[in-house]
Amino acid sequence: MNSMISSINLTIVLMSCCSQWASVPEIVLALVGVCTTLIVGFNIVGALRIQEIEKRINKLSDLEANILDMKEKTNIALHLTWGIALFNAQPRSAIKEFLKAFQYSLEANDFLRAHTCLNNLEKMVKNAGNSNNNENKISIEIPQEIKNNKNYKVFEKELNRILGEINKWKE
Repeated sequence: MNSMISSINLTIVLMSCCSQWASVPEIVLALVGVCTTLIVGFNIVGALRIQEIEKRINKLSDLEANILDMKEKTNIALHLTWGIALFNAQPRSAIKEFLKAFQYSLEANDFLRAHTCLNNLEKMVKNAGNSNNNENKISIEIPQEIKNNKNYKVFEKELNRILGEINKWKE
């Protein structure tokens, strides 16, 4: 910005010199050429700065997208880990954690992790379903957040089958 103000001052000085030397056309033309060159140069520098700023904005947008992606993956991993940790001791809590991880997987369009959640639920059904332990006599419904997700239909049949097996535990 300071260089632009300096060039404007230089232009004014040159123009005042031109008015005094108006009788020498070569000097006037040379000064007009210098002024034009300065103006064009500053426009180019300004355009380059704008491009640099746009690149930085795009880079920040990419970083933001990466941060959101990492947040989603962290939520999925956290709830999957909790579900696995609670697998034998607290089946009801484990199921809720697997369903929460499943919900985050659907929101992130991460079908691989969604299948992992369902596989863990199915393993739980096989391991704990035949137990006579009263803690296993539970009833679980699909949370509304999962039902409202646009990707739910892809897994609806499989999830209903697994939760149907879990809900048989209470009988």
